[in-house]
Amino acid sequence: MIKKFNSFLNEAARSKFPEYAVGDLVIIGKYHEFQWKSNLASKSWETYSKYATSSSLGMIGKIAAIDTEKKEYAVEFVSGVLQSVYRGRSSSTTAVPDGKYAKLAYLRVKQNQLATEGLTEIQKLLKDDTYEPGEMVSVRLNGEKSVTRKLEGVSIMKSIENKELTYLIKDVTGTVKSSNIESEIDIKDDIAASLLAEFVAKTLGTTLEKEESTDFVFSVSKLEGKDLVKGNLYFKDDSTRDKFCEDLQKFIEKKLDKNFQKVMNGGESSEVFVTKIGASMYSWYKGTIKKNKIVQAARNLGINVKEFLEKNRGRVTGKKFGL
Repeated sequence: MIKKFNSFLNEAARSKFPEYAVGDLVIIGKYHEFQWKSNLASKSWETYSKYATSSSLGMIGKIAAIDTEKKEYAVEFVSGVLQSVYRGRSSSTTAVPDGKYAKLAYLRVKQNQLATEGLTEIQKLLKDDTYEPGEMVSVRLNGEKSVTRKLEGVSIMKSIENKELTYLIKDVTGTVKSSNIESEIDIKDDIAASLLAEFVAKTLGTTLEKEESTDFVFSVSKLEGKDLVKGNLYFKDDSTRDKFCEDLQKFIEKKLDKNFQKVMNGGESSEVFVTKIGASMYSWYKGTIKKNKIVQAARNLGINVKEFLEKNRGRVTGKKFGL
């Protein structure tokens, strides 16, 4: 009986409108498609193109206006990630109120789609947010692999859940904790970049053969895996064939130098899988890393790039003056 009475009181509290006042910050953490308008004074809401938030991302909004007749709020976007929905197609898009997506500033929202639970926690976390939407960052995946990608925005709901700022990163599945993200280092000094490339070569146990306008070329040979065997291999059954492929995979992993695998795929990590054995051919080439990927390659090898640049500041200056 008490539970039913408490439930009745809670339901009564929820049905009270308005629950929030103009200027209040709120969280929208459920999946919901919004109607929007860029001008608060406008009487009509846009419906041709819509925007949505996801339960795994969410957003913080500020109450801008209250419609007591329709029991709706006009909410101004503050932080988080919205998804653009246009003619049935959707893609994740960072909404920045004073930037390219300013038209998202006011969203039409029902009261049951708003909450304040977790708001204090996320506000504390956001005070330490040093990244900007659209910024290029280095993202560490699976412990060792790092890639350079564009940061799209803060995942409000995951940040609250993880008790750590968590971000949506373009072309990276899921969300990424801030502890796995670093600001990208852009080495504008050619001499400093060359010294780092030489140190990468030293770490790999090879040499930097030459420096081209856009690339560093290392003394590295690559064997492509798609065409290694001429002719056909026959097995008595599928399990025998699968065991052969399993053993071949182990052999490849044993013989490959893992450090080269971490950086020779354009600076990013490269994995090798045995998928099939068929007629093929092989090719050799020199290992090339783009100059704008050398920082990423160094990080994959565990090199502290900031520390390296600081220690070698004198060498950079000396080389500039031919010393």
